[in-house]
Amino acid sequence: MAAEREDRIYDDELDLRELFSVLWRRKWIIIGMVIIMVLLALGWTIATSKNYTESLIQLNFSGIDKHLYPDETRFEMHDIIAQDILSVAANALDNAEHRELFTSNPRSFIFIDPFIPIEVKEKMKAMERDKQTYVYLPNQFFVRFVQPRGEVFSHDERKRVLLAINRAYEDKFVKEYVNQKLVALNLTPDILDGYDYGEVVDIFKSYVDTYISYLNNMTKNAGLYRSSQTGLSFVDLLDSLDNIRKIDLYEIESILKVSLETKQKEALLKKYQYRIKSLDKEMQKKHEEAASAKTLLDEVWRQEKGGNSLDIGSTSQTAPQILVDASVLDKLSGKEYKAVLLQRALDSEVAASSLRIDKKFLEDEITLLKSEKNEGSNPGISIEFIQNSLEGIRKHILALGGKANELSAEFLAKRYSGIIKVLKNPVSATQYGKSPVVVFALSFVMSLILGIFIAFIVEYVRTSRKETEAGN
Repeated sequence: MAAEREDRIYDDELDLRELFSVLWRRKWIIIGMVIIMVLLALGWTIATSKNYTESLIQLNFSGIDKHLYPDETRFEMHDIIAQDILSVAANALDNAEHRELFTSNPRSFIFIDPFIPIEVKEKMKAMERDKQTYVYLPNQFFVRFVQPRGEVFSHDERKRVLLAINRAYEDKFVKEYVNQKLVALNLTPDILDGYDYGEVVDIFKSYVDTYISYLNNMTKNAGLYRSSQTGLSFVDLLDSLDNIRKIDLYEIESILKVSLETKQKEALLKKYQYRIKSLDKEMQKKHEEAASAKTLLDEVWRQEKGGNSLDIGSTSQTAPQILVDASVLDKLSGKEYKAVLLQRALDSEVAASSLRIDKKFLEDEITLLKSEKNEGSNPGISIEFIQNSLEGIRKHILALGGKANELSAEFLAKRYSGIIKVLKNPVSATQYGKSPVVVFALSFVMSLILGIFIAFIVEYVRTSRKETEAGN
């Protein structure tokens, strides 16, 4: 038994020696196969690789933590590399051919991805294991300029384009959210010529109210912010506009009501005369309503008291006054329909009296307009004074509007200064589809196995051929 065991070990040693002997004799086949396969694999990896330049940026404006712009519209990551942004960034390329190639399809070169910190990734994985959702809205992004291998764009060109994208996005943001105007400042001097004095006052009021509304909103955002250049605050401007509203415009409006100065005297006379006719018709209608109510009320009273009339005044339309005292009201308080009739008569008479007063006012206004000098209680007020006053108010409103715009731009510029920050300057590298190290290792192992396999096949073929020749 011991002899058999020794023979077996001896045979194994002979087999291993023979195996290594075969591999050594065919080593060039194996080495050649390894070299060819590794070179082919690495060549494919390099051929399919891409050159890229990458930078890391961070957005800092208010609302980005919720992915909202200052006006609360939705922020999208690809807004940073929008088509209009890339069109502006293309101007950073001095080479006309390169610029044309880039502008033909810029989205094929520029890519953006969010940067998620490691601790956030770990937290997301932990919550996924617990079957929970973790929402993370990043404010840091990788922006890449990627091109097929061949160095069409140089590193310097790619770097300049990425920096130009940052500038273009910031300029667009400033234009939309910082350099916004209060309102159109179009209170031109010809507005005094195109409208009557009263209409001009109404226009000024509208502008002032619009300014005040805007400044109230700015005050909510800016608080007590004060300009470092002019020393003004939004509250100061609000006070000035409020003074224009309550003092200047009120004063000129009062003057116009008293003096009745107008550029359309004939039209105003016709307007007043037409209004008087309307008032006459309304008064006649109210008189008729009062007379009808009193007639019905008197008839009801006679029926209940056996023919005794309730003396509450004449039913004549020419003498519509109702004479009512507390005793009459006490007699009627128990009857709802009587109270309704009495109330209707009273309301109609009150309305008629009010219309009569309005009519008297308009008749006085017409008399004043028809007077030769059109002088009221303020004979010293002239058209020139009114025009100068309105022009002064116009300039004051415009000046305050301009100051409001300047203060708004200054505040917003400080609030949104540095809205985009470069955390990592553009650097260039090569992007491979697969890691070259992994490709090398896999190709080496596979080619080595294949080379050994081919080496044994070759050895077997040649040994078989020799044995055949020896047999013959």
